[in-house]
Order: sequence, then structure tokens, then C-alpha cells
Amino acid sequence: MTINKPSRFTFKIIFKRTTIITIILTTLIYSVKLYISLPSQNIIVNLNDIHKNITFTKDEVYFLNGTAYDFYSIDELYNHSEANIQWKTFPLPDEQLPPNIHPWIPRNHPINKLISISSISTSQQTNTGLAFVDHIYITSAPDLIDRQANIERMFARYQITNFEWRMQWARNTCNLHENKEELYRKINLKPTPIRNEKKKRQCAITMEHVDIWHDIVARNFSLSLILEDDAVFVPFFQEKFNRTIYTAIRTGALKIGELATCIKDKPSLSRNSNEWFEQDPLIFIGTCMGFIDSNFARNRRNAQPILTTHKETANRCSHAYLLTACSAQALIRQISVRKNTFLQSDLLLQALVAASPTLQSFWLDPPLVYQGNRIKDLDGIPSFRRTTYNN
Repeated sequence: MTINKPSRFTFKIIFKRTTIITIILTTLIYSVKLYISLPSQNIIVNLNDIHKNITFTKDEVYFLNGTAYDFYSIDELYNHSEANIQWKTFPLPDEQLPPNIHPWIPRNHPINKLISISSISTSQQTNTGLAFVDHIYITSAPDLIDRQANIERMFARYQITNFEWRMQWARNTCNLHENKEELYRKINLKPTPIRNEKKKRQCAITMEHVDIWHDIVARNFSLSLILEDDAVFVPFFQEKFNRTIYTAIRTGALKIGELATCIKDKPSLSRNSNEWFEQDPLIFIGTCMGFIDSNFARNRRNAQPILTTHKETANRCSHAYLLTACSAQALIRQISVRKNTFLQSDLLLQALVAASPTLQSFWLDPPLVYQGNRIKDLDGIPSFRRTTYNN
């Protein structure tokens, strides 16, 4: 009886099949493990006796009793004493941290660039109720009294003061002949009329922002918070805001007081620059349309707060951002570089930051501020149901 030995070709086939089966099984096992280990992206909560079994995802935000609850602050619905523990990684001066909590620093950040916040904690007291913020601007329109009342009740909760309503521009004033010279000069517009009806409505809000930049420079405010009247705050807004400011100072992104210098004669920043130190900062504490940095662990409810640079894609809408006097001056300076087409305020910010040789955009995730007309408003603010653009 003759026994045929398997050929070398047969061994190769068996080996390949075994290898393929092993790869498939390994992939399946890994996929199951990954599925089991991934944090839940949905959570069902009872907001109160009326709003029960509410399903939260990473994209849902509910506004109730003057507070915007997102995926990252749901646990704070039941904890009224302090912000979630992950915010301690943005420490306050002289705060005693738990053993497993360490101050956050950006990736590949040089340790020798870190700044002690203890030495400056009392050097810049302000009367706004927010760390280092000299002044707060809020754009609105005279008829949006429901939005104004909502802002004021949120401020009252945190004893935030020294804010200023900006309501000079509206659609009718924006298009008056006697205002044309100021309009075209401040935005350095190309000599073409604004005919589009939507842009006519947007003109008012854009001009309010540009006027604010000029006012910041004229009054030399060290740090200003600019809000629009549809801004809504997450829980523990004041604490999280202060932690963010101290972290921006500690890591060198924000320079305050004696450390403040305008970047004028330094090398230009490229459009994709990640420069953290030598820049004039614009810090977005709000978000819109789902803009979240890719490094943020957005599927985790206890995600680590982070700051990230976004020079070329600065835009996170214009409803909540911070400017220094240097940053405001850099925006005005960039406007003067060339004739501009008319842009809505958030797109104008993006264009100016991307083109500026000194401006850098920072995003905070998770955000502290959302837009009332883009979330689920359970408080029923009437004008949140429409986009106003200062009609």
C-alpha cells in the first residue's frame, strides 16, 4: 500500500487556512472584549417628576431650571455640592488633589514651561465673579427680553456681575445710509452692497462683536468674556470656568497681568500651527453643531477635560469665547490687512484667526456653554424656538 505524502503546496494551504481562521477568531474575541469594555453611550435619567426616562447620548443637551445638562454633566444632576471629580485635573490654586488625580498638561508639553498658579492667585482680583475676567459682554436685541432674563437668572445663581448688554445694532440700523461708513470701515468691507436678506439680519450681530473688540482695546481689559443672548451654562459653570482659566495660565496658553505680552514682532504662525506659548489667544468655552476635538474621549461620561489648539479651523460659533486686549487688537489688525467680504460673526472669527500671524484658537472640551436654540429647552424660553440674528 502506497501512502502519498502531503505535498509542500498542501502544507501551505493548510497553514494559510489555519492562519486565516486564527485571525478571524482573534478579531471576534477582541471585538467582543472591546464591546464589553466600551462605556455606555446612552443613559436614561429622570430629570424631575415631570421629565422622566430621558435618554441621554453624547449629542443630547437638555436645558432645565436654568442649567444645560449634557452627557458629561448628567452625574451632577444628583450631586449639588461640586463638579465631577475629573474637573480636579484642572486644579485651583493650592488645591489638595486626591492621590489618583494629577494636573492635566497637553501632550508633549515641556515641563519647564509650566507656570505656578499659586503665585498669581490673588494678584488679579476682578469684580465679575469669574477668575481674571475684567468685563463680560452680551450681545442681544431690545425685544429679546426672555433671553435677557434667562442670562440674568444664570448670572444670579453664580453671583456673576459687571456685565454689559450690547444692543446698538439691528437690521434697520445696519442698513441705514448714515451708518454705512462705520460699517464698511470697521469690517473693511469690499465696496459691494449687502443685498442678501439673511446677511442683512446677520450684519447686526457681526457688528456687535466687532464693536466689542474695539471696546476691549480702548478700555485695555486684561480678559473679557463675550456671550450671545442664547448662551446656556452647564452645571457648576463658575467652578469649571475658573478651573479652565487657571489651567490655561498654568500651561502657558493664557498670559495675565505681568505675564501679558502682545505677540507683534515674532515669527508668523502658519495656518496649521499648534503653537501654545507665543500667540494671542482666543479661547472658545462653548461649542455648536457637534464640534468636538478628536482627542477628547467623547464617548465617556467622565471624560478628561482638555484644551486644544485649532488655528486653521477656529470656529465653534461666537456665542461664548474669551479675548485678551492683545487678542482683540490682533483681530482688528487682521481686518485691516485686506478688503473683506461680509461674513457672519462666527465665520469672520474663523477667517481672521486662520489668517492672523499671531492669533491662536483654543477649544475647551467638554464645553461649558451651549446655544439655547440648538438644544432641548425644557424651560420653554419662547425665542429659543427661532434663530433671530437680531431682526
